[in-house]
Amino acid sequence: MRDVDEAPIKKGWTWGKRLFLVGFVLFVGAWAWAFWYGFHRPKPEPLDARSERAATAVCRTAIDDLRRLPQVGGAPTVAIRVHRISEENAALSRVVDGLRAIHPTDHSGAEALTGFTNDWKALVAARRRYVDELAATGKRPKFYIPIGNGEPITIRMGEYTDIHHLVDCSSDSLQGEVVEGRRTYPA
Repeated sequence: MRDVDEAPIKKGWTWGKRLFLVGFVLFVGAWAWAFWYGFHRPKPEPLDARSERAATAVCRTAIDDLRRLPQVGGAPTVAIRVHRISEENAALSRVVDGLRAIHPTDHSGAEALTGFTNDWKALVAARRRYVDELAATGKRPKFYIPIGNGEPITIRMGEYTDIHHLVDCSSDSLQGEVVEGRRTYPA
């Protein structure tokens, strides 16, 4: 056997171990801060409590109005479908008018609410085009949801209602995308 000088194994805190520990602590700390900030950051376009309550009241009234409309049966006539969609459009137009009457105290919150209101206006206009074509042809036309920034505006509308806790004002709650078939509204 050959005698080989072996370097002694260092025990304790070497520079490599210290550097690894510091890096690990910084990594965990950065992720902890990111999660904390994600839950505690301010809304991107603040909507004051009074405006939030007013918007919810407008949308809640519309849901109640829409729920009172008779459901369309299994094989409705064109006239019944046109009447139902027209009544829905009237209720959704009142939502647009009600949202337009709200004036948030924060400038960026007011701009965002105006954008959301304009999205509702565009969706109602698309629904009107649909009902006009249905009435004119008697055939089921295609319903085209307006596109904004490369995606349906209802996605942007949903994000807005999620951020501002305006669930009753979402297109899902008001059934804004539904022009045929059974409608379901929140209780």
